[in-house]
Amino acid sequence: MKRLTHLLPLLASSMLLFGCGMLGAQEDVPPADTAETSSESVDTTDTGADTSDTTDTSKNEPEDLVEYYKPHYPDHRYEFVGEGNEFASYWMYPQYVTDTHIQFAMNNGGTQTVRVYEYTENELREVFVRNETYFRENFIERLDQLESEQPEEIILQGPLEVGHSWESPSGSVSEITDLRAPVDILFGSFEAVEVTTTRDDTTTRQYFVHEIGLIKSEFENADGSIVTSELERAIEEPETQTIQVYYPDDQALGLDTSQMELSFQTNDVTREVLAAALKDIPDYTGDGLIGPNVTINYLYLNEDGRVYVDFSRELVEEMNAGSGTEMLILQAIVNTIGEYYGVEEVVLTVEGNPYESGHILMEAGQAFEVDHSQVNE
Repeated sequence: MKRLTHLLPLLASSMLLFGCGMLGAQEDVPPADTAETSSESVDTTDTGADTSDTTDTSKNEPEDLVEYYKPHYPDHRYEFVGEGNEFASYWMYPQYVTDTHIQFAMNNGGTQTVRVYEYTENELREVFVRNETYFRENFIERLDQLESEQPEEIILQGPLEVGHSWESPSGSVSEITDLRAPVDILFGSFEAVEVTTTRDDTTTRQYFVHEIGLIKSEFENADGSIVTSELERAIEEPETQTIQVYYPDDQALGLDTSQMELSFQTNDVTREVLAAALKDIPDYTGDGLIGPNVTINYLYLNEDGRVYVDFSRELVEEMNAGSGTEMLILQAIVNTIGEYYGVEEVVLTVEGNPYESGHILMEAGQAFEVDHSQVNE
């Protein structure tokens, strides 16, 4: 199992080559003083690609490396099937993309990891990894404030020539070992660029194709056992997450719960998706947990382990509730957001100021706690 931890970063890292060209709206950066440091399945037929024509990698120039591998399938989930290990099959989804970075979520059935990559005209590099991440957040915006859980890994580097090699900060050594390696997989038949990476006593071979990216990986352990993962399909559909939502019961005496499915396309902003969900809880008989004109100004998990969420002034203005109901609404919001991020404390503010109404007054930096004492059985 220890050696498997070397395999997964290499498999996941190379998926950077999907989605480099997608641009769109990004999460808003929270004010500096608020933080501590603050479907359709795609295959080789419907993509329009003629897989009978092999890619002429001999014409590739170093400065064209990223453009050469830029894909044309935004908002797709890429599914890999594998053998040799229970985690060899996985899917990846491009969550956020800028002109210099891309963030992927990777799920292998056992855990979900978020990985951020930086790309230049001549290099693709994994710069941030966060394991066990089941919420959606744009980490690209806060890279200078965050610490990666794994050292940086150089995924691909020009020039694309057989024999070109590089060493990553992680300690692995990679070399381009073939420009026309024949690969037959479920997704199609290709001639691929082969990159061989060694680390300690293990070897990983990865295969990349023009406008598709990584199509296959082979991980060979010291004992000769091999774990293989290969691209099966790319499905055009949103990334979905199931969230537990809380809301006052009919008598406003406690909290009821239900589950909702959040849907995200690439570059969708979490605070906007979550705000829309809080306004339209199917099982809630009220007008919505928050008013129709309420917006979330910023929402993020801070390094202090607390979630910071700032609402527009309409949160208070449109609440129209007595003190008991108001406290239930706030507790429902805190429980919903806190559980989504997996934290115990939520700092809830309005227009950057501590929450204040005719019934409740919070102090600067004071957090609401996730509390289930009023949740109905």
